[in-house]
Amino acid sequence: MKSFKGYFKNICLVSFLPLLIFDKTLALIHDDVVMKENIRKVYQNEQQYLKARVSNDLHLLYSFQHPEYKNIISLEKFLTTGGYPKLDYFSVTEQNQKPQVYIQFRQFHFILHDIKIEKSFIDKDGRYAKFHIIHIMDIFLPIARGIPIRREMKSIDYWEKLDGNWFILNKVRLDPFAHISGAITKNPTAFPEEDADYIEILAGEIDNEKKDGE
Repeated sequence: MKSFKGYFKNICLVSFLPLLIFDKTLALIHDDVVMKENIRKVYQNEQQYLKARVSNDLHLLYSFQHPEYKNIISLEKFLTTGGYPKLDYFSVTEQNQKPQVYIQFRQFHFILHDIKIEKSFIDKDGRYAKFHIIHIMDIFLPIARGIPIRREMKSIDYWEKLDGNWFILNKVRLDPFAHISGAITKNPTAFPEEDADYIEILAGEIDNEKKDGE
């Protein structure tokens, strides 16, 4: 009788094993589809956001700002300061939980020609995304006597997904510490979006998703 029960148990396990594998495969496929749909949406937002920065469309730039950002910085403030305000979370203390508004003024005149996406990432939880971007511009330095100097400046845009919508995280961010030896040390204070576990999505995969979704 014991051998029969054992045999019956093995038969059941063998019978249900394909179903378990099938369910797990479906779950993995679903997660992959959701992740690609997320990166497709935020990628489109990033493209619109970069175009708005090049054309200086301040109203469109403001529409992508995080709800917390909009609660602190009004559209009027955003427009009158040329779209430069950032939230300085390093200013937050126990007495003052509200981040201060930081406005970085231009040290020199420049003409922004284009901004290109270099790399695209999304975190495994689908909450954050980031884009490595390249600013192509002409910089006018006093030492150059009015002759523009072409430069490519790199930066990172971070996005957060809230209630199905993606918003830019416009914060003051510290640069990594550079040692005399040339080694780089990360800042002791990092934001959640900076510490997220990201996966790089190649541009070709995003383009294919866009074509399939059109």
